[in-house]
Amino acid sequence: MTNAHIQTELSTPEGFRSRVVISRPAVAVAQLLLVLAGAGVAYNLFSTFKTMQEIPWANPVLVFLSTEGDNPVSSLWFTLLVWGPIILLPLAILFLLYSRATAEKVKNAAYLDFRANGYVTSQRRIGLAAVNGRGNSTTRVETQLLGHPSVTPEAFEKAYGAITQYVASLDKKALVAVGRSVGAVQTGPLPATQLVPGLPAELLLSAPIGKTEWVVVIPPKAVGGKPQLLGVKP
Repeated sequence: MTNAHIQTELSTPEGFRSRVVISRPAVAVAQLLLVLAGAGVAYNLFSTFKTMQEIPWANPVLVFLSTEGDNPVSSLWFTLLVWGPIILLPLAILFLLYSRATAEKVKNAAYLDFRANGYVTSQRRIGLAAVNGRGNSTTRVETQLLGHPSVTPEAFEKAYGAITQYVASLDKKALVAVGRSVGAVQTGPLPATQLVPGLPAELLLSAPIGKTEWVVVIPPKAVGGKPQLLGVKP
């Protein structure tokens, strides 16, 4: 299946909605809140279980809801465990409801932008891990090369060969340093010329997008903005 074939499939509103994955920040926030609330409840249940083993005659509900600790620090900790989930769960529900209520509007806006000047391209791994952070907070993703309709298949293959040859020439230390230099692809695409000067200016580097080789690229409306990258479902 070619990029042109996928572009045709996505040319209708129905095809676009059924195949394109649009990440919603509100959903991600809701999921994070649910995880935090679940972790708080789980830890509180574990703490309650330990207390009931030590004081079997205590009321388990009162123990679970208790915010009193041995000192101010532990009291603050128990307050967070008890009240945190009570606050976070409604917030998560609100974010989910907001996401659902605005889903069609967001999809329609993305479709119109795609029809106006967006395009479909493929992504290909270049053998370089983009690195962000330090120590335990370090994150790595496989850097991808994205094509462009104005770049011929021959020119794309030539650029891909130049990049992979450059990456293969790096020693271990240089590989990490170059990976850090393109670490920003984890938050948005970068020009491929940042890695190898002289490549077609339209080629982009990005983190992996979606679960297929195809990517929807919507150029920014404002000068200096970053393109929006959307995954395509199998």
